[in-house]
Amino acid sequence: MHKRIYFFYESDIKILYIDLSYIIEHDRAMAVIKDALNTIENENDKFYILMNLKNMHYNKRATQYTIDNQEIFKKKVNATAIIEVSPIAQTLINFFNLFSSTETKSFSSRKRAIEWLSMH
Repeated sequence: MHKRIYFFYESDIKILYIDLSYIIEHDRAMAVIKDALNTIENENDKFYILMNLKNMHYNKRATQYTIDNQEIFKKKVNATAIIEVSPIAQTLINFFNLFSSTETKSFSSRKRAIEWLSMH
């Protein structure tokens, strides 16, 4: 598993943390996203996602790859909370919600995001 991806437990729920913050290189973003999707696919139980997008540069290829693999999310993810969202990322989240059966919401802080995930 990539060092930017790890599981932790909060309020008895399993959360996969995906850190895409400060990634500006397209290949690096793709590597993290592919590893995250692999991790999601290989899990047996459903869980939640907390994703950090702080200062991540838009990556068309990574976004398309994520959209193309929505079935993985639908099978394994209960809800996704995203923190440190830029206006461009918020637009992508809105687009992502059109295709996803899991609820995705953005937050300004990790604490609020985890509280929201804990309520699902």
